[in-house]
Amino acid sequence: WYKGAKLAEFGATLSDKGGFWQTGWCGNKECEKKLKEHQATIRCLLDQKTFGTCFNCDGKSKTDVLVAKSY
Repeated sequence: WYKGAKLAEFGATLSDKGGFWQTGWCGNKECEKKLKEHQATIRCLLDQKTFGTCFNCDGKSKTDVLVAKSY
């Protein structure tokens, strides 16, 4: 399980190697759709909040999420 702030930084690794990535999310569906460009989806919302900004838009993060490659 990895941690990563920005999709631009961990997206290629996620697409190639898979795994679970913990990151922040603003709750916007448009940001969630960006994950599909890396063959990934949000798997679960976490109770803890480590990241202050969204993995995509730099908006304020509402929650941390686990992101993983979809098969």
